[in-house]
This record gives sequence, C-alpha cells and structure tokens, in this order.
Amino acid sequence: MHNCWINDYGFPDVYAANYIIKIWIAPDGDIFAGGVYISRSNNGGSTFTALNSNNIHHDKRDCSFPDPSNGDLIYLATDGGVYMDTNDGDSWEDITGDLPINEFVSLDITSQDPEIMFGGTMDCGSYMRNHDGTWTFKESGDGGRSLLVQNNYNLYYYTTGSSKFYRKNTSPPDKLVVDLAFYDTPIMMDPNNSETLYKSTSAVFQRSTDKGDNWSTLMNIPKPMVSMSICETNSDVYYFATWSEATGSGQIYKSLNVS
Repeated sequence: MHNCWINDYGFPDVYAANYIIKIWIAPDGDIFAGGVYISRSNNGGSTFTALNSNNIHHDKRDCSFPDPSNGDLIYLATDGGVYMDTNDGDSWEDITGDLPINEFVSLDITSQDPEIMFGGTMDCGSYMRNHDGTWTFKESGDGGRSLLVQNNYNLYYYTTGSSKFYRKNTSPPDKLVVDLAFYDTPIMMDPNNSETLYKSTSAVFQRSTDKGDNWSTLMNIPKPMVSMSICETNSDVYYFATWSEATGSGQIYKSLNVS
C-alpha cells in the first residue's frame, strides 16, 4: 500500500486535456501522457517534453508497446486514426489506411436530393455525401449539429468544437449565427421553411425566422433541452425533451402550436 503520494505538475499546461490524462509506461521506463496532445518523460516524471507533430491527430485514447525489448516501438490510437512510431515518439507515421474511423454525431438529408447528406463527426470535421456516394470534406475540427437548406444543398449550417454555429454563405466569410449553450445543443430547421430555425439555451426555447440572424424567445424551460423534433407535415406539432444532471430527472414536452 502506498502511503506517500506527490502531485506532479510536470505536464506542459497546454497538454493537460479537459478530460482525464492517460498514462502509459514504456518497457524502457519512459512515461507517456496522453490527452488532447501527448508528452513524454524520460526521468521518472520529473519533467515532460511535448511531442509536437502535425502528423498526430488530437485526442490520444490508447497506447501500446508490443515489443518488451524495444521501448522505441509505439502504436497510438487517437480520435482520428492509428499511428506508429519507431523512434521513441519523435517520428510518427499514420497507418490508419482505410479503417472506417469517422463517428458521425449528426446527419441531415435534403428533400431536393435524398442522396445528398451532410454531417458532423467527432473530432474529424464535417462532410458532404455527394450524389454519386462519395464524401467531400467541408469543415475542420469537431463537427456537431449540422443542417442542410432543403432547397439548396450548397448552403448548410455547421457547428465547431468551440460550440459556435455557422451558416455557410455562397461567398466567404461564413456567418456566425450563435454561440450555443453547449457543444451538442439541440438546434433544428423547420422542415417546411428553411429560413426558420429553433434552438435552446440552458433556460429558454428560441426561434429565428431569418436564418439565424435574430432570435426571439418562445418559452422558458425548467431544465436544459437535450433533444427536439418537429413534425415534417405540420410544423405546429413539436416535441422536446429536457434533462437535469443535478436532479437526475427530465421531462418530455409537446406543443401543438409553436407559432
């Protein structure tokens, strides 16, 4: 039983992720710390060196040292793929190949062409599925809530990892529509009117009738909204669900008239 622990603040501040840092020990005793980035210590954790490389995707999930006699050989799993290094973490090679690693967190389909889809992925950007079945990379970073304009799939809305919701314009720059309450804040487009959007904050339910340029409050909500749905044939029929982490409870609401 260990009865003596110390706080080790040897990690470079920028490498301390906003989730639990993972620790791996190589066969030769080197210590690797992974989070958003990855760093290495070769002196028992007294100091850590950032392993800067544009070849490594953010968010390190797991690390493996397959050869007990060779601590320089490392395999690393991230949100964006699998990497190998034969030089103690100093030179990484992307070996992801054709692994289907993208995890979509949202997807929208346009009635103009049901083959066209647009969606945001976890940490790997936002993509458009073309009519021929191929996918085109559109926006970088974390892709969250995504919406397609129903009568013009060249125009769409996308979310970034910083919880900012943008409208894609026909010419740059894109329009910042709103700072969302949190990354996966529910936000929807009226299925019968692409200029009308609905969203929630932590306390209110809001609507925009001008593509997100201005917002008005429809009602106060007692708990954060986690999901919403609007009837495709009648926009006056609307459901949303709330949930409170503090109380561990939620409700489902139905409105027959949101206008």
